[in-house]
Amino acid sequence: MKAEQVDQALEQKFLSDGQRLVFWHDGAGEFAGYIDSGLPDELSEVQILELAQVGGLSAKLKLEREDSVGKYLIYSQGEQPQAEEDWLLDIRLYSTEFHADIASIWLQELGLSGLYLRDHLKARSRFMANQERRRKLSRLIDAGDDEDGIDLKMMAVLVGSQEPSRATVLRSLCHGHVVDGRFNLEATPQAIEAFHKMDLLPQFWNFVQQEFGYQAERPSLAGLLRRLLISELFYQTDNATISALAHHQLPAAGRSNAVVFLTHWRDSSIHAASYDATAMAVAKEQKVELAMETLGLEAIQQVFTFWPAEQLVLSGLKDRVLSEKESLDLAGLKAVVGERQSGHWLAGPGRDLSERQAAFEAYNAILAAAELFDLYQTHRQRLKFDSAEALLQAYQQDLYRFDHLYRRFCSQADASTDQGWDLLKTLAEEVDRIYIQGFLQPLGIEWSRLLDQGFLKRWSMAGMPGQQTFFTKTIRPHLKQSDRKRAFVIISDAFRYEAAKQLNQELNDRYRMQAELSSMLGVLPSYTALGMASLLPHQTLTYNPAGEVLLDGKSVAGTEARSQQLATVEGMACQARDLLKMKQAAARQFTAGKRIVYIYHNVIDALGDSALTEGETFQAVTNCISELVALVQLCVNKLNAAKVWVTADHGFLFQQPAPDEMDKSKLEQKPAQAF
Repeated sequence: MKAEQVDQALEQKFLSDGQRLVFWHDGAGEFAGYIDSGLPDELSEVQILELAQVGGLSAKLKLEREDSVGKYLIYSQGEQPQAEEDWLLDIRLYSTEFHADIASIWLQELGLSGLYLRDHLKARSRFMANQERRRKLSRLIDAGDDEDGIDLKMMAVLVGSQEPSRATVLRSLCHGHVVDGRFNLEATPQAIEAFHKMDLLPQFWNFVQQEFGYQAERPSLAGLLRRLLISELFYQTDNATISALAHHQLPAAGRSNAVVFLTHWRDSSIHAASYDATAMAVAKEQKVELAMETLGLEAIQQVFTFWPAEQLVLSGLKDRVLSEKESLDLAGLKAVVGERQSGHWLAGPGRDLSERQAAFEAYNAILAAAELFDLYQTHRQRLKFDSAEALLQAYQQDLYRFDHLYRRFCSQADASTDQGWDLLKTLAEEVDRIYIQGFLQPLGIEWSRLLDQGFLKRWSMAGMPGQQTFFTKTIRPHLKQSDRKRAFVIISDAFRYEAAKQLNQELNDRYRMQAELSSMLGVLPSYTALGMASLLPHQTLTYNPAGEVLLDGKSVAGTEARSQQLATVEGMACQARDLLKMKQAAARQFTAGKRIVYIYHNVIDALGDSALTEGETFQAVTNCISELVALVQLCVNKLNAAKVWVTADHGFLFQQPAPDEMDKSKLEQKPAQAF
């Protein structure tokens, strides 16, 4: 030991710890030269008292009678006297001792109070020989730590864990074994090799046995993990019979700790990814999916240990919905779906995002299908109406949900299809059948009957204004309230009623937003040119011989022509895509001085009206709603709009299977004056 190390250790005793008397027994006399050279300047107040020179009785008198306040280093060589022969025994008991060996220095460096730990530190000399490891260990050590506590904290240092508990050490060890998202069950982790090198491995396996009851003739991390994960699987399946995996179960005393350990591991934002890799490796090796396939839905719906449980639960729920579609327990289904979606594999911090999102949406699709089937059971015998008014009121109140749930199912099922999964294929076929044959066709037949009985000729309804009266009955009365009133109107091409329902809800979920939904009776025929024109201010709405729509005798095709028409009422027209690109100052200047701003938005029709992209119609609706929320917020927050109207030129019908000839109604003869 170097002299400066002894200096530091003695300074710790006298200066930092405030000791007055320190006994130093140098059995072999190794440090006699150090004593002869005197203490460092920092210890100038400390006197050296060599027992060999003054004797025990004289030393006792000096320390207790002659100088009872001075600081002394009491140094001796040779054998330490027996207690009954030691004149200074009582003084030793109320003083402290100093040992000038490497283990004692380590003891001082770590701030440990138990001298008995010197031998333990010597036994861990391979760990303690490294200064950086000692520095990290000192941050974790408590003065009262025993051998087990020190060993555990040494393991924490080796695996890079800031929390020295058995669970965190094991989690960190496993986390460090994952390379490129994979856990190699065949390889020995570097941390295990480090434990072995530092003589800590037997103690590590002892800790594991105490925590989980795991024992093996040749223990391994892979063997431990198999037993931890599969024991939790049995716990989550309420000890279902899985013969192929039964031999991996831990003793009963260790299972609850295994469940707690794995739960914390999954929930850890730092270590969740390594849990995923580990669980996937064990599931593949042990063919867990095949083993779970023998269980029913009731047994596996609480399994969150392994990823394959998600697809098995999805498949089980799909089968349940199909087999029980006429008497579904919607509340029970929603509870299961909610629990699965909030579980680790779908809501936790780990796992591949695309697969996780696909499974999440697959649950939503199953729920949408179940709600559609339930809605069909409610209305299957009720799609008969006394009047067109009754049909339209029923659509606004409840029937619109057929369109909404069908869109939801198709959109949400797309994510699993993109992953190459076909688990929703049979469900999709039944959803199409119910929607088309159970809703579209009978409602279409009923609607046609009501039109033929006179509604088409009068085409008006009390309490539902016509689309062509939008400006005169909605916008103009608002402007007349005050010269300072302004009107912002967003017209979204093909934005149908059920999508407006969703937009209404999303706007009401926003701060500073209060939305209301009402209906207009669209113009006939229902298509873009006529629908867009009917929403503008006008006196007359006509066609020319070529079929071009005219307002007050002028064409209003295109943004510029519509802006000119609006200029007659202090208004303007613009495209939503242009307005969304503007910063606040530019947007305010762009609309300054205009009392009416018509904003034209085209997301749904831009895709749905093309044969190449019509299959993306439902995704376009989702995008459309998001953009409309952004547009409304822009009008309110950037343009100081107090009120914004969102409407459409027309809606749309859509089904996933292509219409066949039976779905089409050809016009065999062209009436006079038709174009």
